[in-house]
Amino acid sequence: MGVPVQYTKYILGWSYRFIHAVHASDLKLYLMIDTREDAEKYASLPVDGFVTDYIEIVGKNLKQP
Repeated sequence: MGVPVQYTKYILGWSYRFIHAVHASDLKLYLMIDTREDAEKYASLPVDGFVTDYIEIVGKNLKQP
């Protein structure tokens, strides 16, 4: 399931309640981000991944140790 970050404010139970419900349904959740600010804001959420058209911009903020 892919969710653009602009629509997260409309999702009931965002963030952890919704993410838990998605994972309980055996689905994967991907956030669609395009800015460095979004990458910083959402990097700590337990989502399955991120989708972006601007990896050179947001990739630095999403590196895993």
